Amino acid sequence: MSHLRDTLNSMPAEQAVTAAFTLINTRGETPAAEFVAGVALLMLAIGARTDISIAELINKADRWSGDGDLMRRVSALGDYVQGELL
Repeated sequence: MSHLRDTLNSMPAEQAVTAAFTLINTRGETPAAEFVAGVALLMLAIGARTDISIAELINKADRWSGDGDLMRRVSALGDYVQGELL
């Protein structure tokens, strides 16, 4: 699975933000709590089946979210999540 880690480490933050918008758009009619629970289980499954820990994934996402060039898009993602889930 080092290929996956290598790809994540070289991925531009913009691609991660776009993927996050794509994922939240798949929610459809799924209730918010069920969607969040599903995302949590997905993270657990990714961590269990790859050599990438959940903590490492969260750290990577945290670094992406702090990318100065993307602060507006990350903020927009947060606003979108709030509108969709809260």
